[in-house]
Amino acid sequence: MNSKETCRSELRIALRQLSDRCLYSASKWFQRGSSSIRRRFRTNDITSSPATGMSYVSTPVLEEDEVIDGDFYLLAKSYFDCREYKRAAHVLRDQNAKKSVFLRCYALYLAGEKRKEEEMIELEGPPCYPWNWTAWSELQSICTTIEMLSSLNLSNHWMKDFFLASAYQELRMHNESLAKYEYLQGTFSFSNYIQAQIAKAQYCLREFDQVEVIFEELLRNDPYRVEDMDMYSNVLYAKECFSALSYLAHRVFMTDKYRPESCCIIGNYYSLKGQHEKSVMYFRRALKLDKKYLSAWTLMGHEYVEMKNTPAAVDAYRRAVDINPCDYRAWYGLGQAYEMMGDALLCTTLF
Repeated sequence: MNSKETCRSELRIALRQLSDRCLYSASKWFQRGSSSIRRRFRTNDITSSPATGMSYVSTPVLEEDEVIDGDFYLLAKSYFDCREYKRAAHVLRDQNAKKSVFLRCYALYLAGEKRKEEEMIELEGPPCYPWNWTAWSELQSICTTIEMLSSLNLSNHWMKDFFLASAYQELRMHNESLAKYEYLQGTFSFSNYIQAQIAKAQYCLREFDQVEVIFEELLRNDPYRVEDMDMYSNVLYAKECFSALSYLAHRVFMTDKYRPESCCIIGNYYSLKGQHEKSVMYFRRALKLDKKYLSAWTLMGHEYVEMKNTPAAVDAYRRAVDINPCDYRAWYGLGQAYEMMGDALLCTTLF
């Protein structure tokens, strides 16, 4: 069984390394173990002096007082770093070292300040955060029709324009989306994000030449970009630009080969070469990384059609439709697959 000193020594080493790396939760877990090795008093049983035969009781001796106080301090500090101020103060309630007293008082002070902020929020209501794009994205997910979007009462702010541009795109209002992004580009002239969204809108409008120009510019400005490059690969595939697609596939492979977009680009490259089995392998790899990667399901359906494996194509297209019922490419592929199967009745019922 490990000795108390061995355990304490290893715990301290772990704590130092975790604290140096700002892994506060893990540090807190280890500190519990360190503080659980509590201070003990050595008390001898009543003994008799062999010379006199008189009984006496030995004086209790405090074992490692300063070291144990340090253990409690580290536990309190880990709670403090996690903003659990009252908890930190409670741990140090019986500690008298100057550093411990200071941390306890500071923790109680911050606990009071934290409560004061909470009371202000309760009285005044939650603050408005117009820059929280996650909140805008959640709002967009429930705006499934133009009527719902129009019914929103939104305050005028430039983030509203970003929201509307993105929402228009999801509602397949590509001209409106393009107009919004071009308006925003007047202010955010060097935004790669806006450039990519403009390319996306033009891609949906099948303006492939303009899309190609934008992505070439994006790669010059951001040579290690992988995001949205799968769309660029679709354009190069449609235009049968074999050398450009080959270069793009090699580029993303060297940048980050374990991104779904990278796998999709490589899949497009092998598809253009006519190596459909290998193309499917890369689309499957993309889906292992992200099961809801819509483009990979649709493109894999196309590959199965080329391989005359219609049931597998139908399954892939159905998966795409389940993820996004508005994906016209998946619906179109599904209709073609059913037509190939000669199941006219099912195709008629479906549409």
